[in-house]
Amino acid sequence: MTRAARCGLSIRSRSRALVREHALLAAVALGVVACASEPSERVAEEPLLAHTLRECRVRIAAIGSVDRIDQQSEIRVSRARCDPYDAPFLASDPQPEAQALDSLRRGSVGPATRSAGRISVPVRVIGNLVVVAATVNGTPATLMVDTGANVTILSKAIAERAGVAVPADARLLPVRVAGGGTISVPFVPLKSLAIGAATVEDLDVGVYDVLPGARRIDGLVGGDFLRHFRVALDHDARRLTLEVRADAAAGSSAPSPLPGAPPVPVDVSARDPGSAPVWMIGDRWAFRWESPRGSGTFVWAVNRVQTVDGFECYVVTSGRREIFYRRSDLAFVGEQVDGQVEQRAVPPALNYAWPLAPGRTWEERYTAERPLEQQTDTRWLRSSVEGEETVAVPAGTFRALRIVRRHVASGAISAETWYAPEARQFVRQRLYHDYGVQQREMTSYSVR
Repeated sequence: MTRAARCGLSIRSRSRALVREHALLAAVALGVVACASEPSERVAEEPLLAHTLRECRVRIAAIGSVDRIDQQSEIRVSRARCDPYDAPFLASDPQPEAQALDSLRRGSVGPATRSAGRISVPVRVIGNLVVVAATVNGTPATLMVDTGANVTILSKAIAERAGVAVPADARLLPVRVAGGGTISVPFVPLKSLAIGAATVEDLDVGVYDVLPGARRIDGLVGGDFLRHFRVALDHDARRLTLEVRADAAAGSSAPSPLPGAPPVPVDVSARDPGSAPVWMIGDRWAFRWESPRGSGTFVWAVNRVQTVDGFECYVVTSGRREIFYRRSDLAFVGEQVDGQVEQRAVPPALNYAWPLAPGRTWEERYTAERPLEQQTDTRWLRSSVEGEETVAVPAGTFRALRIVRRHVASGAISAETWYAPEARQFVRQRLYHDYGVQQREMTSYSVR
């Protein structure tokens, strides 16, 4: 195709932040690039979306025009030339590197918040962008809830309204940006940040105009606030529920580094995938699924721990179904319906091999048994962690590791899984069957 040719493109948003693409810091702090996630009839009602369309046209030089946003929430654009250098921008998310936050105070929760129990507040949802009413030092603010960012960043305007001074000698921390560069963001002490009755006191926040084109958004609230709570986001009900963690009662402020120590680049998306997660009784994940055979929803909940086939297992219930995962590594042991074994893996099937990291591979052979159907099937699979991506699903936007399982004999893909350490579960999965592909996406979750 020549550079003078015209071609049609479809750009699907994979993030919750519709306008994060505007600024470099937005891409860094949130770890995503997006073009749109709303039908076109809402653009006139949402300056945020209109701004995003303009930015797509400005930042992607090859785009000739923005045609429309279709009913599948895809932005349709045309461009006058098809340049291979545009492909990484259109198809990839920036990959901020993960480092520690040891130089920042993480804040603590006060007695009133600890005694409040479960705190449920309404959120506004624009596509997959989640916006919540908050207070900064008692001053009303509107913030994005970003489960993928480890830090809270406020706009200069809300900082000024809330009386947050940024002195000339404010601590500057380098924030890694897409492409490997860094920018310096000042971090300053904040007396309090609250969402409803959930208040965190004495934490350090960044002050930077993350979304200069979105005047109604005052910044983003990240993991430094959310880490104090068990967080459940019900996308369908548009509610955010926060419950103080037991280990947050004593506070969790971190000391400042020694004078003269080099600053550590801020981690805006890190989660530790280094070991198998610990599931707790009551942990819950809700999903939606779709395939050529239909669509629906299901919920997994950790019910108990028991010994199955000689292994200590988590028992995950879903209606009348019980699924058994080996506690040490989350290997699949089997499942039963109404007490009858429906399928079993001998030895247990390794969904994950810890520690997970890009480039990690593992191979397994096991026999899939279906006692009710009197069938057995020997499987030989090779899995690999293809990389780390930013994944947007109804439950939120997550940093996730993409794992691909292939049949060794044919090389055909058996499954693609996006595992998010923050959710302690996959947030997206594609299962390849003879009849077609079944896709699952997380819609909400609650973990202790």
